[in-house]
Amino acid sequence: MNKNNSKIAIISGSGLLPMILSQKMLKEHIEHCIVYFTSFPPEWVSRESSVIKANFERIGELFNQLRLNKVDKIVFAGALDRPILKLETADDKFLSLAKVILPAMNGGDDQILSLVVKIFQDEGFEVLASEKIEPALLVPADVLTDRKPTSQDFDDIDRAKSIVNAIGLVDVGQASVVSCGLCLGVETAQGTQQMLNFVKQTINGRQIDDQFSSGVLFKGPKPNQSLLVDFPTIGPETILQLAEAKLNGVAISENGVFILDLDKTISLANKHGLFISVV
Repeated sequence: MNKNNSKIAIISGSGLLPMILSQKMLKEHIEHCIVYFTSFPPEWVSRESSVIKANFERIGELFNQLRLNKVDKIVFAGALDRPILKLETADDKFLSLAKVILPAMNGGDDQILSLVVKIFQDEGFEVLASEKIEPALLVPADVLTDRKPTSQDFDDIDRAKSIVNAIGLVDVGQASVVSCGLCLGVETAQGTQQMLNFVKQTINGRQIDDQFSSGVLFKGPKPNQSLLVDFPTIGPETILQLAEAKLNGVAISENGVFILDLDKTISLANKHGLFISVV
């Protein structure tokens, strides 16, 4: 993966995924660097990894830094917030791309993120999928926990999946919660965690009948979504949020959702009596 002294750059967003990929590459002695857009480098960055601070408006400088560091491969990992662009600080490269970037900023997440991937590819960088670095992120179809979904759970999974496909067609979200056929929440720009907080408040506030006191989360990619960036994920925090919302469990699309920290995620689900189903 690292021929001719080239490096891989992790375009780092929030969450565990960038750290998981970096740790994997450190273990396998794969040279890489971390690109971050925050004020400070992520706390998990190893001294063995070089870092590049980047600004969206100065993308030309980022390309130059990547080439100086002999980077020819890119992997996007973690959630990236939409930036508040400061065009007065933009470099010439960004300004040359503004006519395609600015209209895309008015669209859905997949539209802008797919464009970002294309921009890096057009600059000659190979964009890698995260599972090429860490195959264990993907799990074959199975029920991974002691608890198994009931027939009602499976019906709710099917319903939630159809909802996710519908909202995904208009580039809205990747997750939905359904209980006995009733949709309790869909993921929007606020993300899965805020959706689950809303579901928790709905249930605790008794805004629904007692028969709807539990349900399931389904998470999967949008139809036709580029899986090189913004790949859906679940992990230990998802399980804790499900438990707080008093849901029965979570179902995810096979080859469409990463499970971060798999052993801990399964252990927490078993501890809280929840199921994890890969469908």
